[in-house]
This record gives sequence, C-alpha cells and structure tokens, in this order.
Amino acid sequence: STVGGNLNATATTGNLTDNNVLTVGGTASFTTANANDNIVVNQLAATGAVDVHTNGATGDATVVNAAALVLGTSAVGGNLNATATTGNLTDSGVATVGGTASFTTANADDDILVDQLAATGLVDVQTTGDATVVNTIALGLDTSTVGGNLNATATTGNLTDNNVLTVG
Repeated sequence: STVGGNLNATATTGNLTDNNVLTVGGTASFTTANANDNIVVNQLAATGAVDVHTNGATGDATVVNAAALVLGTSAVGGNLNATATTGNLTDSGVATVGGTASFTTANADDDILVDQLAATGLVDVQTTGDATVVNTIALGLDTSTVGGNLNATATTGNLTDNNVLTVG
C-alpha cells in the first residue's frame, strides 16, 4: 500500500501488522487500543517520523523502516524493537518503554541517536556506526555491538552493563 501523506492506523482489538510493503510519504502512527496487543510493521517505508502506542505489559512493538527511522513520541507497554535498514535511527520525541528496547541500524556506518528514551528494561544497540543513548531513568545496557563510539547516559539512577558490550 502507498499513502502519499500521513498515516494514522489503529487496531481496536487484535494486533496491528503489515503484510506487504507499506510506503508512507509523511508521518506514520500505529496504535493498538486493546491491552497486550502487538504492533509489527516490519515492511515499512516511511519518510516522516514513526510513533507506536501499545497498552499492557506485554504489548510489544516492532518497527523496521526501509530508510532512516525517526522515532516520534511513543508509549510501548512491553518491548520495543526498532530498526533502520538504510540511514540513521534517531528520536524526535520521548519514547516510553515498559520493557526492553532494542535499536539497530542495518546499513554500514549509520548511527543511532536516541536521547529522549524512558525505558524501564534493558537497552541494546546494534550498529557499525556511533551510538548515543540517553535514558531518563537508570540505564541497563544489554548485549550490544557498536562499531564506532558509544555514549550512554542515565539521567537518574545507575548505568550498568548486563552483558557484553563490544565497542569500536
């Protein structure tokens, strides 16, 4: 499917998924209204910011964008997995995550910059470029691989590594 402008998609009951390539010329917003339903948009090609909203402790969200991924203000009750297949992965608003958060750039030397994160679970980053993670609470880093520099900040609370961090 192709949407020339902005897309707002809501599943009132059940999961929200894409079955084919979804091209969006503007911003894309995905919401599951029912508790513990998931969002899986892993064939997305959005040029604008993408935000996701789930309810419940197991309401997970997976976003894979074919270009750079700008994560807009989001609230995920469960785990968040975000991937930019070509281009950088950044945030333009606070991403609140009740579970774990995983950020990946698939293209060589692309960077991750998520400096408005509020994740209660472990956070991992996978990139051949640089990665910057700023969490508004304690930051627990999970197994991560960063080809360049890693900058990690917990604005309140401890900063810990829970598994192997491979940097540069």
